[in-house]
Amino acid sequence: MSTPQPERQPETGTDAHPGDIPPAAFRAAMHRVADMVADYLEHVGEYPVLPRISPGDVRKRLPPTPPQEPQPLTQVLDEYKRLIEPNTTHWNHPGFMAYFGITGSGP
Repeated sequence: MSTPQPERQPETGTDAHPGDIPPAAFRAAMHRVADMVADYLEHVGEYPVLPRISPGDVRKRLPPTPPQEPQPLTQVLDEYKRLIEPNTTHWNHPGFMAYFGITGSGP
């Protein structure tokens, strides 16, 4: 079975890819996401179980409206790493004992 060839975009002369980003860029981004998840789970015990913020603090750091133009996925991931990950309750933290046991804490 042959691999379908991308169509050419007449306005730019470049290959058109199905989806929002070219496959190589998608692969690179997903490798980065896999590394981010693995790093998070490996080091989750270094975060406080509960973030040291007040309700609404993260919201105040977000822009009041979404961007009008697409943002590079690398920028979105950087913002997640800087703003969201450190400011959430870390359910996989070994010291998180609320509700039910998780993979980070044994019985």
